[in-house]
Amino acid sequence: MSKCNDKFNSIFADKLYSFVKFKQGMGWSYSDASRALVCFDKYVIESKYTTPIITKELINSWIENYPNANQTTICAIPVKIDTKKLQKTK
Repeated sequence: MSKCNDKFNSIFADKLYSFVKFKQGMGWSYSDASRALVCFDKYVIESKYTTPIITKELINSWIENYPNANQTTICAIPVKIDTKKLQKTK
C-alpha cells in the first residue's frame, strides 16, 4: 500500500486515493487539497458514517464541524454539489 493510501481509512479510502492519484497524474501536486481530503476522511470515521455515498448531508455536517472549512477546502471534495447551499450560516 502506498503512503498516500495509508492516510485514508474511511469507507471512501479507495475512492479518495484514486482521486488524488488521478489529479497527480494530470500534473497537479494536489498536496493542499489532499490534506483537506484526509480531514474529511477522518471526520467520516469519527462520525461512524458507513453509507458508501457522499451525500449533501454528510458534507454539510463536515463543514459545520470543520472550523477551517472554506470554499477552496469544500471544493477539494470530489463530488458535484451546489456550493452556495454548503456555506455556513450564522
